[in-house]
Amino acid sequence: MTPSKLSNPWLEQLFSIPTFMPRTHEIDLLFESAMALEVERHANAIPDYARFIGGLEVLSRGDLIDSLPGVPIQVFKELGSFLRSIDRDEKGKLLRSSATSGAASSVYVDRETAKRQAMAMSRSVGAFIGTGRRKFLVLD
Repeated sequence: MTPSKLSNPWLEQLFSIPTFMPRTHEIDLLFESAMALEVERHANAIPDYARFIGGLEVLSRGDLIDSLPGVPIQVFKELGSFLRSIDRDEKGKLLRSSATSGAASSVYVDRETAKRQAMAMSRSVGAFIGTGRRKFLVLD
């Protein structure tokens, strides 16, 4: 993965660990460090998100994962296309849910995050079915 302004060295280290590895204190620290960098990036880019989480002080509490409030799904249904952590001129993807229970949820994903999601899904599924090419697979 080539470094970009969105690169996160802790996430890159997490991706080097085998999928479904037993949880360790070291892995927890890597995860917390990776999430802290991502939370900081999003809070700096979206002032409303920074206010929602109570400012960047949340990053110094030492219990980041437990300290972050959950973002209500209604936010993604009503404001998803406006929640962007990258400049408007940068390319990304607007992901939408299937809206099986009413209004569709949406979130804007930058290229780096889209790559990470694809890699994580590929590794997770590959751990169960193998990494060799398959003739056909349906996920529903």
